Amino acid sequence: MATSPELLASQIAASLETLDVRRVLLYGYKTPHHMHHWIQVALMRAFEHLRGHGLPVDIRFEDNRSCLSMSELEHTLVLANLNVGHVDWALPINTSAYYVIHNHNPTALSEKRYATLKAHGRCMTFEVFRGFRYDESYAAIEGQPYHLLSTRDRNAVITWATDLLPDEIDLNKAQLAHEPRSPRRNVVFVGSIWRSNKREMAQVVDYCAHHGLRFEQYGDYVVRDFSRRTHPNAVLHPGPVDYRRNNALIRGAYLAPAIQGASQIANDDAVGNYIPCRIFKNISYGSYAATNNPSANDLLGGRLICSRDMDELMTRAQYSASDPESKTQLRSLMDTVRDEHTYLNRIQTLLHCATLCSGQSDTGKMHSWRLQLDNGARRRLAQVGRLVGRG
Repeated sequence: MATSPELLASQIAASLETLDVRRVLLYGYKTPHHMHHWIQVALMRAFEHLRGHGLPVDIRFEDNRSCLSMSELEHTLVLANLNVGHVDWALPINTSAYYVIHNHNPTALSEKRYATLKAHGRCMTFEVFRGFRYDESYAAIEGQPYHLLSTRDRNAVITWATDLLPDEIDLNKAQLAHEPRSPRRNVVFVGSIWRSNKREMAQVVDYCAHHGLRFEQYGDYVVRDFSRRTHPNAVLHPGPVDYRRNNALIRGAYLAPAIQGASQIANDDAVGNYIPCRIFKNISYGSYAATNNPSANDLLGGRLICSRDMDELMTRAQYSASDPESKTQLRSLMDTVRDEHTYLNRIQTLLHCATLCSGQSDTGKMHSWRLQLDNGARRRLAQVGRLVGRG
């Protein structure tokens, strides 16, 4: 659902008031040594954007090295992480604050540190949709496929989003009308190549080799046995990539498919699979949307170039890059991501969920935004319960 930044700021302000918090603290991953640093940066930029549209809040970004005092968290919304490396070990626990903790499920870590806060309605966790088993306490969030909430567990399930802001997406959309596709015939992938996706990435590289395309990877990590010596048309660029460079690389690419490894899309399509931020980013940057994940295609209304078969996917993506009509579809997708899949939207969702988990409600202060379980959502949850185990 399309919502203006001003209205989002008003709705979020209402949630903050309900939670009795007046400041925002983003905690953890302050340095770019983990992929979630960029999510924290995107959240920071979204809050700053909202402040520019009337959200009356102070914003900080800190980590364990900051040695914060208890008093610095008075009446503060804390967005932090529960993950390996104990990224939250120095985070003070202040009962006047409200904690929204990203639990990197399926990482099996204890929430014991936050149990008392949860019991008293001052903490909720959230995880990213991966098609796990969600019991009857999880209700679908209306108008937001693949988003669920359990007020009993005080846990929300969301998808990631693009790291761009709406006006930045509009700028890319305007440039799309005047910029020709890249003459370099390069296929760009910004992200890590792990053991979980190296087979699929090797298939992309092989396709490039047979079709006169150049494969370029940018990111912090490439598994050792993914050797460019085996693929002379593949060039690897190690090192972190911030949102500005990512935007430029993808917008200037001939193709930029959002490829996932088989283990990330192993569930039946009716159950659903993990949807990475990459698909939202690449669309918002102005790239033809190609993915091997049917859940991403489902979320975006079946409008993506989608196939689990890599040769078919790349063939269709290459055809789309040369088809003038594809720009019309891409502009429509960019509008959808701008209106529904930025971190402005995710902040609104999480904070409204937080008010429900706190035992309070901000519905009188916002436009109607309610949880319901329609027939389609009931079928989806039933399928999840039958077919997939959690963890």
